[in-house]
Formats: sequence, C-alpha cells, structure tokens
Amino acid sequence: MENPSVGCEAACSQAKRFDKYDYHSGLVGALGSRQGFGNFIRYSGRSTIMGAGADEQACHLYTLLLKWGDESFAQTVASGGRKTRERVIGLLDYAAVTNFKKRFPKTYGLVSQHEEL
Repeated sequence: MENPSVGCEAACSQAKRFDKYDYHSGLVGALGSRQGFGNFIRYSGRSTIMGAGADEQACHLYTLLLKWGDESFAQTVASGGRKTRERVIGLLDYAAVTNFKKRFPKTYGLVSQHEEL
C-alpha cells in the first residue's frame, strides 16, 4: 500500500465522525512501526466503522497481515483481547482471504478462539 489515503475515504470519515480517531494517521503508523501496528489493531477492536468503511478496513487489515506476517499479526491481534480478536477476524473473514487457513495458519487459529466465545 504505497498511498494509505487510497481506499480510506469512508473509513477515514467514519472513524473521525463516530470514533474521534484519525484513521489515516493510524494506518500510516501501522504500516511504519510495530507500535503503530499494535495501536491500529487495538483501535480496530473499538471501531464502529460499517458499510463501505468496513470494506476498506477489511482490506487494510489484510494488507497489514501481508506486511507484518502471520505470526506477528496473530500475536498482536490476540493481545488486543476478545473484542479486538472478534472484530479483526470478522473483517478478515468478510474480506474472503484466499486460502486463509493454509496461508495464515496462526491468524486462522484465532477463528476457533472467536467461535468458542
């Protein structure tokens, strides 16, 4: 994702309006550092983004999964707690990641934790 502003129109405006969160800055931070990544994942757990914004957020989470890798992504999501895990896994499920279980077994393993709740 070379330009985090692309595909951020709905997510950015909804996050600002409903959550008082600077989504664009959060996404830039998530792409730039592990701390920023963790902050963005934690925001995802409290996000009220919906509709077109949720489509964008799902794509952004998938991009972050590709950037940070399966193990790091899964650890960060798991450390965010139940609500964060449910929201992130729900959005990745919505994004219909191709061969999710095979390509990202650790992150996919969070699905079973999500379903047990």
